[in-house]
Parts: sequence; structure tokens; C-alpha cells
Amino acid sequence: MFNSSSEVMALICTEVNSIKKHESVEYDPSTLASLTIEELDLTSLDMLELIMSLEESLDIDIDLEFSGNTAMVDVANTIADSLAAKNV
Repeated sequence: MFNSSSEVMALICTEVNSIKKHESVEYDPSTLASLTIEELDLTSLDMLELIMSLEESLDIDIDLEFSGNTAMVDVANTIADSLAAKNV
């Protein structure tokens, strides 16, 4: 079970690297955390794939929309908060 924002960030990092596998860059969680969706050049389809993968891995429904200027650490924190609320 993923209990912290850093664990969720690590999962997001794995998923983003999978989505962006055709690029020569591989992200680590600390670098990825400060980047925005726009800076990562994630399309709406990429975000849909990311959210669906996270939902499956975390066994939660993510009914959130993130703007292009949302930092990935904020995505991780929001999801970690949702997980904490689910486990209360």
C-alpha cells in the first residue's frame, strides 16, 4: 500500500517514464517532482493514461483535473491525500 506522497511520486515517476519511453530522458522522482505537466509535454491522452495506471495501481478513483501548470509533486500530494481519506 502506498502511504506517503513520496511513494506516490515514485509510482508517478515509473508511469511517466513508461509513457515517455520514446524520449532519451529518464526521470527520477526528485527531478520529476518540480516539473509541471506542461514542462513534461504530457498531452491529455498521456495524462489519461497516467491517471488510469495510477487508479489501477492504487485501487482508487481519481476524479480530478490538473492544469498544465500543475507540478507533479502537487499531483502526488493530491493523490496521497485522497488515499489517506480513503483509508480513514
